Amino acid sequence: MFSSSRSAAKRSPSLLTRRQIVSWKNIDYGLEIVHGIARLDLGQTIVVAPKACVAIEAMEVRRTFRRAGTLAKGRLTVVKIAKPDQDMRFDVPVVGVPTIQSMIEAGATCLCLSASNTLRFDREQMIKLADKQKIAIVPFRIKDHR
Repeated sequence: MFSSSRSAAKRSPSLLTRRQIVSWKNIDYGLEIVHGIARLDLGQTIVVAPKACVAIEAMEVRRTFRRAGTLAKGRLTVVKIAKPDQDMRFDVPVVGVPTIQSMIEAGATCLCLSASNTLRFDREQMIKLADKQKIAIVPFRIKDHR
C-alpha cells in the first residue's frame, strides 16, 4: 500500500495550472492504485473518481479516457507515472495537448503526473488549454515507486 502519496504530492514544486485542488482524496487514491498496477506492468495511466478506479490504461490512453467518461462524468482524476523498471528509451510517459483534449471529453478535472519522468509536449499550450478548461495539473515527486 502506498501511504505517503499526499505528502509526496504536496512536496511537488507547484501546480502547473491556476485551478486549485479541491480534494487530495482522488490523488491519494489514484497514486496508491497506479503504483500497484505499475509494479504489475499493467499500464502507467489510470482514471479515478471518488473512491473508485474507473479505467486502467491498456494499450491506448485516449480509449481509457473515453471509457472513464462514459462510466463516470465529472470530478475524474487522471494519474500517470512511469513503471518502476520502465525503459525510458522506448516507452516514456507522455502528456500534451491531446491528453488535455481527451480529459475534456471525459469530464476529467485533474491530471496528476510524475514530475521527474513524464515528457510534456507543447507544455505552454497544454497548460493554457488546461487553465481555460479549469483542469488542474499536479506534478508529484516520488523517490521510489516500489
